[in-house]
Amino acid sequence: MFLIQKDELNVQSPTLSSSFNKVKYDINIVMDNKRKIMNRALITPDLLKWARKTLGHLTPEEAASKIKIPYEQLIEWEDGRKDISISQLRKLAHIYNTSISTFYLSEPPSAKGKNLVDRRILPIGDSGFSPQLLDLIADLEEKQEWLSHNLKEQGKPVVSFGKFSIKSPIDSIVNDIKLKLNIDVQEQIKTKSNRESLHLWVDRAEDFGINVSSRSDGIPLEEFRAFVLYDTYAPFICLNSKDSPAGRLFSLCHELAHLWLGQSVISNIHENHDETEMFCNKIASHLLIDDNILYNLWSNRNRQMDLKGQIHYIAHTFSISEECVARYLFDSDHISREEYQELRQLYNIRWKYLQKQKNSGGPIYGLRMVLENGAYFTQQVLAQYHRGTLLGSEASSLLGVKINHFNALAEYLPPRM
Repeated sequence: MFLIQKDELNVQSPTLSSSFNKVKYDINIVMDNKRKIMNRALITPDLLKWARKTLGHLTPEEAASKIKIPYEQLIEWEDGRKDISISQLRKLAHIYNTSISTFYLSEPPSAKGKNLVDRRILPIGDSGFSPQLLDLIADLEEKQEWLSHNLKEQGKPVVSFGKFSIKSPIDSIVNDIKLKLNIDVQEQIKTKSNRESLHLWVDRAEDFGINVSSRSDGIPLEEFRAFVLYDTYAPFICLNSKDSPAGRLFSLCHELAHLWLGQSVISNIHENHDETEMFCNKIASHLLIDDNILYNLWSNRNRQMDLKGQIHYIAHTFSISEECVARYLFDSDHISREEYQELRQLYNIRWKYLQKQKNSGGPIYGLRMVLENGAYFTQQVLAQYHRGTLLGSEASSLLGVKINHFNALAEYLPPRM
């Protein structure tokens, strides 16, 4: 048994203490570096300068003063000579009035709505986009560019829409959409409501790789009903959540037609006499209605029931809007123009009345955020977050949801990935 003398211990203690302090110091250095790396925003530096000039319209001195830093530090961030923290990036995003996700793109995003063909019918003298609509479009364009870039990086294949034009036979486009979305009218008929039917179509569209967002941001239907942002990796469709489930379903099918034509378009009413809009309306109708089933229902209808009741029964069978059925019957010469116009007026009055009666409640938080972002986009962001390739703060910014609410989103996502 070895004994350590008191004087030996006294001699060795400073050495042991010194070694311990050095190890402790080294650990602190490592932890500090780790914290710095975790808080570092891995952005494209050139986008800082682009956002300051293009979105903020600020000089380096003006921008730096707003977040209370030396302007030389801002220049170092913009030149890529020094890393910017996520908290500082948030401050810049705020003063430049943009999303933090903008700075993670490989190049500056296109101008708001630049590639969006405006096919809306607006009141005389109103020809522009409200600030709210511009912000909504810009937000989804930024999300789309982020998603498209990441899907390319992952080596994902392009979304195959086929090559069609308004000269293509309608049946060819309809059959191609149904084939690729793996959907048929019989499944739709089995749903119990317009809302269930809408969910069915949204799920199949997102399974195929089309992100579907349902939000309004306070924008009325008169300004936009839906728009589509074409992209071969990350196509986006936005439906105005103020619309009825049946209205959104028709809009979804209408925007699918635009995707198959390779177009980015915004519209506000279904009754539009523009050649392309009429073509897409016909595709939407044929996606939702089967000729043989409709004509069988029409031939065997209860003739003691008024026209409104007959159409209601058929619409209920298909889980679609009565206006969609009425339009289909008019286009196929089963009802007159006068009957169709009278029905449309009735449906419009009823819709306005229901909107006034509608309470302010809505879907619970997790579901609402999934609907607003789109399930496909939400899954991609959360997947990267869980893989550790995306910081929690970055995922939070992309989704507009705090990290501690991520589980609330996951609850409403289908097992797609």
